[in-house]
Amino acid sequence: MSETVSATATGLHHALNRQRTAFLRDGPPGKAQRRTDLRRLKAEILKRRSGIVQALKTDFGQRSERESAIVELIPLVQSINYMIAHLGHWMKPERRHVSAYFQCGSAWVVRQGIDEPVMELWIAYVPQDREELTNRVFGLLSIKRLKVPFLLDLAWPILVAFTERVFFEDREIVELEQAAWKDLGGDHNREVFPVINQLRDLLRRCGQVPESAEKVAP
Repeated sequence: MSETVSATATGLHHALNRQRTAFLRDGPPGKAQRRTDLRRLKAEILKRRSGIVQALKTDFGQRSERESAIVELIPLVQSINYMIAHLGHWMKPERRHVSAYFQCGSAWVVRQGIDEPVMELWIAYVPQDREELTNRVFGLLSIKRLKVPFLLDLAWPILVAFTERVFFEDREIVELEQAAWKDLGGDHNREVFPVINQLRDLLRRCGQVPESAEKVAP
């Protein structure tokens, strides 16, 4: 966040909402983004060091500027440098032991923001009728191949059954929501999820304006 944020309750609330929206939109940051953010944080601290020292002096009533720099600023900047240097090691997946029943497999702790996900699942719903009350589901499951040969092939039937169950439940939810929209005569959801709101904005720009709760009588 590059601009100055007001230290009032309203300003902090606005800043937290922007951070929450950015996280829901972009997800956990990767290693490169984390390093960039840490360098920006360090640059902002150094740029505002005089103001920080003055604020500490005001808070304590009287405090040496050199003491504030030695006790507060220098350790903070050194900690940021340490995090930048060791971030790559901290984000590496860590292997964990498995029980005797799963000796053919492996378990890992994968940090958020890893650039290469182990599994990705994409789902699309295509309406089958004009009123969009029934849908056909198309899914794409992408899994990183394991180091043990043929292990993924052996587990594939289980993964297929699992994903088909997910597709079925999601399709059922979509159709129920569409049926509710028809029964109520419009959209009464107070949507807060940024992705859905962005989709609605895209539909409006394309001329497909959904009825909002404010325009439809309850």
